[in-house]
Amino acid sequence: MVCYYCDGITAVTNSRKKIRLKQIWRRRQCKKCLRTFTTVEQIDFEKALSVDKGMGHSEPFLRHKLCSSIIYSLGHRKNAVYEAGPLTDTIISKILSQNHSALIDSKQISQITGLVLKRFDRTAAVHYSAYHSVN
Repeated sequence: MVCYYCDGITAVTNSRKKIRLKQIWRRRQCKKCLRTFTTVEQIDFEKALSVDKGMGHSEPFLRHKLCSSIIYSLGHRKNAVYEAGPLTDTIISKILSQNHSALIDSKQISQITGLVLKRFDRTAAVHYSAYHSVN
């Protein structure tokens, strides 16, 4: 990887897997300017996964679209934006563990999201189910 500061070559000095999030955390050091920085590698869901919308129509999986619907459902909570990120990661992790295909059914996404929200906040789950087909 190229250095963020000087465009020099970098070396990995430490690396850890974040298994639940399917990410790799890396500490890098530039060989030229000797600065250290951190990178996180993760799946590009938009390129790797598609959502089956039915009737032969599919679209790219957009993490921010899922996160936005969760923020909207958590609107009654003081920290909705802060809480939506980890909830989105949990939902994506469950989707990936239950689905071994690059094509994910939109109903499956709604069902898993509804279950995760129900465990976290029943009001949010009810609000989510009002706009999404959870059953």
